[in-house]
Amino acid sequence: MTDTRDNLWGEAGLDEEVEVDHRALIDKILARYAGEFTVFRELLQNSDDASAKTVEIHFQTREHLDKLYNRTHTSETSATIPDLQTRVFVQWMFRHDGNLFTDADWNRLSKIAEGNPDEEKIGAFGVGFYSVFSVTDEPLVRSGKQWMGFYWKDSQLPKLVARVGEIPSSMENEIAPSGSPWSIFDIFLREEAPFSGNYLEFTRFLATSLTFVQHIVQVSVFIDDHQVAHIQKEMDQPKQMTVPPYFNRTTPLGMMDLKGVHTNEFHITARVMRWIHQSKKAKQSSVDPQRESTELQASESMETGPLDNVVSSIVLTIYSAQVSVRPEKSLSDELFRATKKKLPETCACSLIYIEKDDTTDKENSVFRGLQADLDAQGTGRIFIGHATSQSTGMGGHVSARFIPTVERESVDLVDQHVSKWNKELLYIIGLLGRFVYDMEISRVRDSWDQATKDVGPANRISEVIATQLDARGNRLLQFFSFYPTTPSRLVGKEIEAAFFSCAPDQAFLIMSTTGVQPARQVLFHDKIIKGFTKSLSMISCSAEQEPSAIVKHLRARGMLQDVTVQDVLDGLSKHLLQTEELVECLKWRIKIAEQISSHDKELIHQRFLQNTTFYLSKDGIMGGDELKLSSIKTFVTPSNRIPWNCPFPPHTLPFLISSNFQPSKLRSVFGWNELCIADWATYLVAPSTQNSSEKTVTTSATFAEEILNIIATTWATLPEGEKVQLKTILKEKTVVPTTSGMMKPEESYLPSVDLFEDLPIVSLPSGALDDDLSNLLSFLGVKKHVEINLIFHRFDFMFPPASPTAY
Repeated sequence: MTDTRDNLWGEAGLDEEVEVDHRALIDKILARYAGEFTVFRELLQNSDDASAKTVEIHFQTREHLDKLYNRTHTSETSATIPDLQTRVFVQWMFRHDGNLFTDADWNRLSKIAEGNPDEEKIGAFGVGFYSVFSVTDEPLVRSGKQWMGFYWKDSQLPKLVARVGEIPSSMENEIAPSGSPWSIFDIFLREEAPFSGNYLEFTRFLATSLTFVQHIVQVSVFIDDHQVAHIQKEMDQPKQMTVPPYFNRTTPLGMMDLKGVHTNEFHITARVMRWIHQSKKAKQSSVDPQRESTELQASESMETGPLDNVVSSIVLTIYSAQVSVRPEKSLSDELFRATKKKLPETCACSLIYIEKDDTTDKENSVFRGLQADLDAQGTGRIFIGHATSQSTGMGGHVSARFIPTVERESVDLVDQHVSKWNKELLYIIGLLGRFVYDMEISRVRDSWDQATKDVGPANRISEVIATQLDARGNRLLQFFSFYPTTPSRLVGKEIEAAFFSCAPDQAFLIMSTTGVQPARQVLFHDKIIKGFTKSLSMISCSAEQEPSAIVKHLRARGMLQDVTVQDVLDGLSKHLLQTEELVECLKWRIKIAEQISSHDKELIHQRFLQNTTFYLSKDGIMGGDELKLSSIKTFVTPSNRIPWNCPFPPHTLPFLISSNFQPSKLRSVFGWNELCIADWATYLVAPSTQNSSEKTVTTSATFAEEILNIIATTWATLPEGEKVQLKTILKEKTVVPTTSGMMKPEESYLPSVDLFEDLPIVSLPSGALDDDLSNLLSFLGVKKHVEINLIFHRFDFMFPPASPTAY
């Protein structure tokens, strides 16, 4: 190949210059800039690289410019309200108060693809400024005493020409409020037209842009002489955090080391004219999440007039990692070739975390692009100075010194050398995310521990506090769920892998039903188990209802185990069940009945009965004495017609519980039988019952009437054998209310007997004796007639025989 070239090169040949169609080249470059508000993104980045503090953006109409040219402009603003939908502009003017252009800056501005070699600056490819050619053909730049204007020459093969000159003293640029002179970009629009974007979305874009820029603290937007928006950022002093020793601070290739992490709060305030909010329903932009998010700690004051300001604010917590860089020389050289920049010795990576979710006006929130969007499945963005189209897979935005694709819309993971640098930074992002998670979940744990300490070891913390802490823990899980990322899925995979690999699994904490616990000690379960296993550490209630992606990842990694039957049995041995808990417990046991192998079925069943203890009061209502489930033999159903508030044998499952189940399930799963009337009556007249109850069937006429009526109601359905058994049980007991007190059945008479006034006649407290009860009493032995022997005895007593006469 070399010989061929040398031979040909030696022959006579003609040199021809390679000609470049500048317009076609720039158009092809601009075609890659698909993002919304690209011109302003690039100009903002240039301003930040120039250490600007203040930026102003002016949309100017011809009428306004004519007024300026005629020097008729006054400090008074027009009272006319611009029509945002039809207002036609001829010029945009962008200005900042940063460093004035140097000779090197002017030189680079006139050259395509000559980026800023300063490793501290974001700009790398030297094409950002050329985004203005998407809307203008002849931009003009003024800075200090110099200006540079661009125009097109030669229509056949268009060439872009830059003309430079000095600004006359009579036309020197104005001074910014900071005291520094403005650097100005005049963008004369190719065609007069209204603003193509949505003003509220544009304001959101600016609010989002302020977050990660290093120097800019305020941005104002003007339509002619109306200041329609002003956004300002204030930062607290950063607080250095302690990085736990279990973190692996070094990236996989050893190129970077985490040196420390600090956190600080950003306070961003926006003053936006009301008619900006009312102009048009906001569209989604590439910066914003795909769904509505929330507004945090927002304070809003809205006046009545359309020119009055809507004032809102947001507080952001930003975690920043300080990273030292030490690449191999060969890689450093390759990256310099690709970016024309030396690698920095240090760099920073940042992540926005928002703990609370205080929503005011979602639709009109200026800060919708900043807040964690937990419902949109990880649509946080990667910022490289400004937002790119690359999602993070998490709930929040991150910022780092990634090397982007040329159009700065995504992270370059194609170039083999650039991708190494970017993957190392992705590891740092995953590590920082894990650090934030660990710090925030530790705060939740501390709050839980303090609440537990306040109530003492014998009590549980209040449901209100538990719910609040559970919500904080669940929000963390949602925030750090890892969803597929776009446009590059590899970005999310790299961050997720680093999130888990940078620290041991044993150190991963998660919110559970017993507070914050190591994930390997927390169980995943269904809703039924949650209702009765209070002593087990299980995934928190809200997280279990809608398992977040990170919960699924934890299960896939074996860090979160499914609950087993053994876990439930162990938990039951440590907790006394209340009514609702016992119901849920029995439901679970019925549910798993078919899942247990025949080999283990009997052992598990016996352990379940022995380990399950519940409260039972003397009258059968839950909440009193402790009772083991193994002592239960019978249950009550509506067919018994026994009121639930009547006394029951200790071996009977209360109706409050049994009413939740089909009798067939209680028989087949637990081996229990329906309580029969005879067994119930046996319990009621037993000496132990008589001695332990204040109201007994043998001493209380009212209670005895109630019991006898229950038996009478079911009498027709009872088997003959049970009827005979009932007679045997009751015939020797004083269960019949009479005029002479409580009597045995065979000592009592029905009211139809009126021969003698002093007979023990059945006398019910209610005074009502129907046929069913009369038939029952007769069967038990209550008499319908006076025996003949008693009649003779009474007559002998009333008319004693005369004594024999002595003769």
